[in-house]
Amino acid sequence: MLISEIKEFLQKHGPATAGVIAVNLNCDKEVVSAAVDHMVMQGRIQVIEPGDACSCSSCPGSCPSRGKEKLYALK
Repeated sequence: MLISEIKEFLQKHGPATAGVIAVNLNCDKEVVSAAVDHMVMQGRIQVIEPGDACSCSSCPGSCPSRGKEKLYALK
């Protein structure tokens, strides 16, 4: 169930950190981290490392990928 909720959240809101996903799904961050790591290994989602170039054009100067946490996004 959690994996489908994470997928739905990312479809609706775009890339997010495990912490943001956890807060929005009312789950423990460690549980969400384990679930997204599993999804990454399955090839369902991708990791955007902190500081990686953003592929969107709607976040000049305030891109969430410039933070210090990994972002998770659907492939």
